[in-house]
Amino acid sequence: MKYVTLANSLSASRIVLAPATMWSLVEDRAALSVLLFGIVIASDLVDGRIARRRQQVSALGTLIDHGSDAIFVTALCGVGAWLSLIPIALPILITFAFLHYVLDSRGSELRGSRLGRWNGIGYFVIVGALLGVHHFAEGQYLHRILYGCGWLLVVTTLMSIALRARRL
Repeated sequence: MKYVTLANSLSASRIVLAPATMWSLVEDRAALSVLLFGIVIASDLVDGRIARRRQQVSALGTLIDHGSDAIFVTALCGVGAWLSLIPIALPILITFAFLHYVLDSRGSELRGSRLGRWNGIGYFVIVGALLGVHHFAEGQYLHRILYGCGWLLVVTTLMSIALRARRL
């Protein structure tokens, strides 16, 4: 099995881009934040397709893909919590949910769930909203909506953890 593949490299690039995206958010560099986030989204959309097309799908590749996603969204949500834009519980629970997901698989192929998949999408959506609200929103209205959406993801993440725990 080949470990260094284009798909795995694209997935891992999200880990490399996380610190720069965090910096651009804290330093209020809107154009850079949006550009980096766009690159992250593009890499997430194409890495799996490339792996399938090249017949390089593997359990390791899936772990790198999902792990990179978890690291990126946790890091950005952590900054969002530090900026008081989302609840601090969210990045903590994302970390816990991902570790629970990996440990539940017991070294075999990762076993996802429908709710977990939707939560994963929701984490990227809230990061995108976080960038938009922080860089472009005037007033507190959108800040409050973003914070409320963060709590909604806290609840659905807790539900996902509870459902996975019942299966153990």
